[in-house]
Amino acid sequence: MRIHELKSWAGEFYLIRNGEKRATLRVDDRAFKVGDILDLREFNPELPEYERLHLHAQITHTQRCGEPPLDELPEGWVMLSLHVLPA
Repeated sequence: MRIHELKSWAGEFYLIRNGEKRATLRVDDRAFKVGDILDLREFNPELPEYERLHLHAQITHTQRCGEPPLDELPEGWVMLSLHVLPA
């Protein structure tokens, strides 16, 4: 299990935090695996640093793009299903 610190734009961050969004499409540059933890940090490009808020979400499923059923999306991306962990 690895912990991946990632930026999350404010809109997406709040949807994930509130349980409205349970998957995210990411560049597949970190060898994401089921069981890994995402340390999502609210990001605002107008500020020099991250916002204060962050959350932890565990990866429950991965689906690489370029493979069925995501074979129409370009390779090099991965869909991550998430479970937000209690604070």
